[in-house]
Amino acid sequence: MSFIKNFSELARTPERKLLLKILEAGINFCQPSNIFPQKIKIENEKLKVLDKKFDLKKFKKIYFFGIGKMAFSSYLVLRKIFKERFEIALILDPTLKRTIKKKKVKLYKVSHPFLKKINLQASQEILKFSQEIKEDDLIIFLISGGGSASFSFPSIDFKLYNQLFKELTKKGADIKEINTLRKHLDLVKGGFFAKRFFPATIISLIISDVIGNDLSFIASGPTVFDKTTISEAKKILQKYSLKEKFKQIKFLETPKEKKYFKKVHNFLILSNKDTLLAMEKEAKSFGKKAKIFSDKVQGNVKKVAKKILSLKGKGIFIGGGETTVEIKGKGKGGRNQELCLWVLKNLKENQTFLSFASDGLDFYKAAGGIVDFQTKEKAKKLNLSIEKYLENNDSFHFLLKTNDLIFSKRTGLNIADLYLLLNS
Repeated sequence: MSFIKNFSELARTPERKLLLKILEAGINFCQPSNIFPQKIKIENEKLKVLDKKFDLKKFKKIYFFGIGKMAFSSYLVLRKIFKERFEIALILDPTLKRTIKKKKVKLYKVSHPFLKKINLQASQEILKFSQEIKEDDLIIFLISGGGSASFSFPSIDFKLYNQLFKELTKKGADIKEINTLRKHLDLVKGGFFAKRFFPATIISLIISDVIGNDLSFIASGPTVFDKTTISEAKKILQKYSLKEKFKQIKFLETPKEKKYFKKVHNFLILSNKDTLLAMEKEAKSFGKKAKIFSDKVQGNVKKVAKKILSLKGKGIFIGGGETTVEIKGKGKGGRNQELCLWVLKNLKENQTFLSFASDGLDFYKAAGGIVDFQTKEKAKKLNLSIEKYLENNDSFHFLLKTNDLIFSKRTGLNIADLYLLLNS
C-alpha cells in the first residue's frame, strides 16, 4: 500500500525514489494487520501473547480499552483474533474522523496533543467500568503513542494542565520529562489505572513511541509500576524555570504498592526497531549496503543533524527516534521538517536525507521532508536563507517552496520518527 501522496513528485532522482520505497516498506511491514496475528494467537481457548499463555476459560468477561493513535487500527485486527468476544470496546483515538457510540463499541475522536473536554469525558467512560469489573474479568488494554493526551483525567484544572505542557514543549522538554510530570498530575497515569482496576487481570499490548521503549513512559504508563517521584517532577519544573509560574500545582505520588501490579501483564508488541529492521531488509533487497545507526535518536535537532551527517561510508543509514525543537519563531513546521533544514545546511553533493513522522503527520500539515543537493541549489535560485527560516522555525514554508515536503496519508502507526541517509 502506498502512503506518500506526492511520491512521484518527490522521486525526482533514483536516490530519492529508493529512500521513499524503503520508507513505505517499513510502514507497510508494521501495520497491525501484519504484526498482531504474528504475536497474538488464540487456540483451544488459550490466549498466547508472545511467549506467555492465558486460559480464557478462567475469565467471565473480556473488556477492550484502546488509547492513542493506533487504538482503532489495532482494535479492528484484535476483534477478529478474539472473535468478537469483547463485552464492550472503548477506543480513544485522535486519528478518528468522528465520535461514534454504539451499544458494544464506542469510538471517541479525542484531541491531541492537548486536552479538550471530550478527552476527559471519554476517559471517564473507561473509569466507570472500574466499578463493574470483577476479579475474574480480563481487560485487554491497547496502549499506543498519543495515549498520554488521549486518555487523561487530570488532578488539576485541565486548562492549567494544558498550559503547563505547552510551556514545556516550547522550552524543548523531552517526552520522559513531560510524562514524568503527567504521571504526578493525572489519575490514570503512572500505574493509577492498574490500581483503579485491581484485582482484575490486565493484559496491556503496548506499541512504543518512546526512545528506549521504557514501558513506564509510553502513554505515561497507566498499567506500569512507576519509579519516578514527586521530587523528580518538581526538579523538572525548576529546570525549565516554571516552578514559580506554576507554584499552585500540587503533585500526586504514584501508586507504590506492588500488589496492584501482580495481575498486570505488560507486553511490548511493536516499536520503531521493527520498522528499522524492515527498512534495512528492504534496502538490502535493492543490493545496497544498509545499517541501522540508532533506534534511540534523541536530542535537539541541531545536534542530531550533526550526528547524522557524521556517518561515514557509502550506503544507507537507518535511524529512529524523536528530536526536540526549541521554539523561538512564529513559523510553521514540525521536528522532522526542521531536522531536514539543519541537515541541509551542511549536506554534501553525494547525500540524500529523509525524515518522517511515522503516523503521517509532523505537527503541521506535512509528514516530514526529503532533501538533497538539488534542494540547496533550488534554495539558492529562490534566494532562500536556511538560517533565516530556522530562526523563525519556519521549515514548512522553506520546504514547500523547494517542493521537498512529504505529504502522507495517516499511516495507522505511531512509533516515533524515521530517518534515512543515503551516501552515494
